[in-house]
Amino acid sequence: MCGRYNIEDEEANTVMRQIIDEASARLGAPIKTGEIFPTNIAPVLALDGGGLAALPMVWGFPHFSGKGVIINGKAETLLDKPMFRASALARRCAIPTTGFYEWKSMPGQRKKDKYIFRAPESPILYLAGVFNTCNRTDGVTLPRYVILTTEAAGAVAQVHNRMPVVLREEELRAWASDNDVMARVLARKGPDLVARRG
Repeated sequence: MCGRYNIEDEEANTVMRQIIDEASARLGAPIKTGEIFPTNIAPVLALDGGGLAALPMVWGFPHFSGKGVIINGKAETLLDKPMFRASALARRCAIPTTGFYEWKSMPGQRKKDKYIFRAPESPILYLAGVFNTCNRTDGVTLPRYVILTTEAAGAVAQVHNRMPVVLREEELRAWASDNDVMARVLARKGPDLVARRG
């Protein structure tokens, strides 16, 4: 499960800087960077006008109980769930991050150890997601997204049993537009990532 992730706004990371700037311009306000929490507005890559664009979206679908939000969707059951099926077939997106967090319980310790997982050879780690449009309580309508998860692999499996579905940069547009690519991405194992205590 992915419950928090990070967006580092570094000058050297020009692609992330462009994504942040584009989403901020569309929002009409600076987009949040640093540690991203559920219900935050963050930049998300989705099809818009025939190409991928950085759009401001809210993390989390409203919970059907009316309380809280649903932040993740399981890749294995994505098309079986009424909450996700229409979005999975027509509204897929990529969430640009500089890493995601997981926590591990250690024997004899009350506090869990926090780890950040990053791509080994890229400053950006793209997570697969789906989105929908819902009304926020303040009356502003923004798309809302969830991050898709799969069985953990590699270093993540040492900390948690689930991990986000990771996208390669070269498949971002195909992920958003091609249902066959979606099926292949959802079926594959997660990559091995670099872990650091955070």
